[in-house]
Amino acid sequence: LRQLGFNIFPGGTALWGYGSAILPITWKSQHRYLYWEGGPYLFNLPYTVERIAYYPNGAIAAARTTYGKGKVFLSGVHPEAPPIWREGMYDPDGLDYDLAEEMISWTLQK
Repeated sequence: LRQLGFNIFPGGTALWGYGSAILPITWKSQHRYLYWEGGPYLFNLPYTVERIAYYPNGAIAAARTTYGKGKVFLSGVHPEAPPIWREGMYDPDGLDYDLAEEMISWTLQK
C-alpha cells in the first residue's frame, strides 16, 4: 500500500497483481472490457474524488479529481491500449479509445 505519486491525487493505491488480461470493468455504470497490466486499485479516496470505474470485485479502477488549477484522471486499466498489447487475448467489445478520449477531454476542460 502506498500514497499516490507526487501527492497530486488523494488516497492510496495497492498493487492488484501481475500479468496482463482483458478484465470486465464497470465504467460509469457501463459494462466494458478493458486491457489491464498489473494496474493498481485505488482506496481511501475522499468524497471530493469522483469514482469512474470498478474492477469485478468492486475495487476502484479509475477516478478523477481536481488539483490546484488542473485536473487529474488516474486509471489502473488502459483504455489507450493498442491492438498489439492485446495480441492473443479475446476482447468482447474491442478497442476502448473512446474512454481514453473521455479521460483526455475531461482533463483539458476548464
